[in-house]
Amino acid sequence: FDDGHEGLEPVCDLRASFELRTGARTTAERLASQVGQPVDGLIVPGHLIGMVGMRYSLPVNAPVNADALMINGRWTCVNVPLPTKTNTAIVTDDGTILAAKLSADRATEFMRTMCSLSEGVAITTVSGEHLIRHPWQILSEAREHLVADIESLTHLQIADADSHVAIQGNHSVCIGSGAVVEPFACIDATQGPVAIDTDAIVHPHTILEGPCYVGPNVTVNAHAHIRCNTIIGPYSKIGGEIGGSVIQAHSNKGHFGYLGDSYLGEWVNLGAGTTTSNLKNTYGEVKMQIAHDTSPVPTGMQFLGSVIGDHVKIAIGTRLATGTCIGTGAMVSLSSFPPKYIPPFTFCTDNVTGTYDLAKFCLVADRVMQRRGHRVTAEVAQAIADLHTRHC
Repeated sequence: FDDGHEGLEPVCDLRASFELRTGARTTAERLASQVGQPVDGLIVPGHLIGMVGMRYSLPVNAPVNADALMINGRWTCVNVPLPTKTNTAIVTDDGTILAAKLSADRATEFMRTMCSLSEGVAITTVSGEHLIRHPWQILSEAREHLVADIESLTHLQIADADSHVAIQGNHSVCIGSGAVVEPFACIDATQGPVAIDTDAIVHPHTILEGPCYVGPNVTVNAHAHIRCNTIIGPYSKIGGEIGGSVIQAHSNKGHFGYLGDSYLGEWVNLGAGTTTSNLKNTYGEVKMQIAHDTSPVPTGMQFLGSVIGDHVKIAIGTRLATGTCIGTGAMVSLSSFPPKYIPPFTFCTDNVTGTYDLAKFCLVADRVMQRRGHRVTAEVAQAIADLHTRHC
């Protein structure tokens, strides 16, 4: 379930918390693997019902007809015993529900009230480790889960030795069916494993440093340098230098420029030469603003680049300051440093800053998505329109 927690903008504007790539897997995939059984149903805030229902062949916000184990989609890893007795729950010190085993009627009420426990449920309190509250935590959680996730990807095979591909280090190098690593690539598994998933292509003269994960149907362009703790989601196109970053899926960072300690959503395009700063000149703690009506929040991180929402377009040669957050659907084309916070659907140029027209935005999004065999469906259009209405 997605409990509707505020503070995850812009990464959960158009997806549920359990759909976030918090390692080589999404949280939903990891939790199902840890529990040992598939997910039977999903609970999400109302504005996400259409989008999530389109992506899963599962009941969404449907009445429950049997005892059910409810797990919070912000909880990236099960690290305490799950409830086994009916009508029991584990809750954090601040009252966040991590998991609950509920009878059918209580489970349905839980769904109807958007994730509130009714009276009579026995509660065990825990610390709340691995619970995501802000976008930058995705990066630290992903780094922690990456190696274990790679080890659990049983469909990958140990890469065959190839005299034209340099492999060094004692950690595993795994490759999926149909994936191609072209000659003169270098795979450095000294510090951790490297996984190249199904039908991915790694072009010549590329360096991959483990631990890292290259998702299905990803293209890594020649001369790219993929540093450790990098996770590239499906159907993305990658070039230049990337380190310590997570790319959700379907995004383009195909040219030179540095992406460091950053999170990219889906359908993002970074123009050639786009570069993120991930360390302040003072070497101090990075603060980040994630919503228009909030102040910058201390992140507890010394290295933090940018958090970039879905459908963001960034022009060539853009320089992003440490701790920049760009809202869903923004278009940035500035000759100077952009603001460290850009609201959703903001159209930024040297000459004008305004709101991206909804109809034009959807037209452009449809063109972009068609290149990967997707379209702006009615569900996608409605979710985008709802977000546009809330922010513009």
